[in-house]
Amino acid sequence: LQHCKKLSTLIIARNFYDETLPSNEDFLAPGAFPKLQIFGTGGSRLRGVIPAWLIKLKSVELMDLSQNRFVGSIPGWLGTLPNLFYLDLSDNLLTGELPKELFQLRALMSQKVYDATERTYLELPVFVKPNNITSNQQYNQLASLPPAIYIRRNNLTGSIPVEIGQLKVLMHLELLGNKFSGSIPDELSNLTSLERLDLSNNNLSGRIP
Repeated sequence: LQHCKKLSTLIIARNFYDETLPSNEDFLAPGAFPKLQIFGTGGSRLRGVIPAWLIKLKSVELMDLSQNRFVGSIPGWLGTLPNLFYLDLSDNLLTGELPKELFQLRALMSQKVYDATERTYLELPVFVKPNNITSNQQYNQLASLPPAIYIRRNNLTGSIPVEIGQLKVLMHLELLGNKFSGSIPDELSNLTSLERLDLSNNNLSGRIP
């Protein structure tokens, strides 16, 4: 597959039950998948840690790793992917704190960068199951997907980083079903594009900003 230089969508969702993604960083040769915009493994029940070679997917805009059995912490280098505007890590076994580096996503910090992403018609549709929706919703254009971060139902602890307030393009933020503690950061009020916010079922305290 590394020789498929024009590959834009790679979805292997709902496969490979109880297996692992390759962890070797040499799995991707330099320059492999230069046009890959969508990478999805949702619902596969893959185990292990989130593999480090994903950092090489510099063109990826949508990454769905939900409904697996990934363990360990969320790697901060996910925040270095320059075009990523849709990230779903829900329903895994991830632990530790939310890394501050995750909230350096350029496509979610700048409307200009977000508008420059190639959100074109999809040859293969993407199916997404938003929270509290019983059936998958089909998307035929990347432009129809909301800029979003979904990290529902993991075992994350610590506080919600104040750096989250930098993501001014973000429309959906769902952190429900974790073990976050402390107060809700005032910086959430900087998310002027926000349409959906779900922080339920955590251990938050203090006032609502």
